[in-house]
Amino acid sequence: MTSLAVAIFRFAEGRGYFEPLRQLFQPAVKTVAHTPQDKLLTLILSLMVGCPYTSGINRDLRPYPALAQLLGRPSLPDQSQVSRLLRGMTPWDLEDLLLVFEETLRRQSRSCSSSRPFTLDVDTSGLVADGRTYENTAKGYFPGARGKRGYQLDTAYVPDYAETLAVFLDRGNVPPGKRFLDVMCAVAEVLDGWERIGLVRGDCAQGTVEHMRFLLEHRLAFLLREKAWKAARRIGPLVPERLWDPVDPMLAATEGPGMHLSLDDGSRVGVRRVLSRCLGKQGWAYRSLCTTLSKQGARRLYPGEVVELYNQRAGSIEIDMNSPPA
Repeated sequence: MTSLAVAIFRFAEGRGYFEPLRQLFQPAVKTVAHTPQDKLLTLILSLMVGCPYTSGINRDLRPYPALAQLLGRPSLPDQSQVSRLLRGMTPWDLEDLLLVFEETLRRQSRSCSSSRPFTLDVDTSGLVADGRTYENTAKGYFPGARGKRGYQLDTAYVPDYAETLAVFLDRGNVPPGKRFLDVMCAVAEVLDGWERIGLVRGDCAQGTVEHMRFLLEHRLAFLLREKAWKAARRIGPLVPERLWDPVDPMLAATEGPGMHLSLDDGSRVGVRRVLSRCLGKQGWAYRSLCTTLSKQGARRLYPGEVVELYNQRAGSIEIDMNSPPA
């Protein structure tokens, strides 16, 4: 694993991946033997070789001079030096790291250099961190871990290029999806506009009327799982069997009642609803998707195709269908 890390690190250095870090990360700390940039790069190296904790630096990195040579140093910082840097970082230092992330994307990302629109998957995940040493954790919504403490992680991911364009980490009591507008604006800033976002996909944390209005006002196509899922549970059983479009033996889809949303300019825009049902342990479970994808014309998608397109996300509309959504 160490030799692989060396190869990857050299490749990244050759592509200039770490130049934004060296230029923009300038914490107000004293440098003795190792710069703050060296310490942060050592932390990155430790992740590359699979260290689960900073204590692995002394065991898995420092005994290998070849790794220190990557940084042009006779030796690497030890675990205590890296830990002191992390503990001493201020909110302004974190802002510097955000600038490093954005600048690295602008220089290296295929999404940023793409000339064609791509799909953007926006997701909220609960991260359990129930230990005493984790900072700023809070009780929140964590599936299968009721009463635990942790964080809420919001990400924007481009599956075509396997790239993450925005990341927000919040306390666990921040409601899922609360950061959606911030995530979208962060993506637009990295991309210098909205034009390259072809389709926004999101789970029910993103599927609110407020978020749909935001996307419509920015002329973005979307495919979101509707947060108001109880309406689907009420409407779904009333749909005649012949109208359900089979997706697989356990999953079917059908056209649902559309809705119209009023925008700030006074216009009203129609939004399509697609209902899905999945056979679970307790019988049929129903969900609904809201989308701007057409159901007419040459580019139309049938209900089953809409569900399949949504299920190409990292998660699936039918995961844990018998549990209430986030």
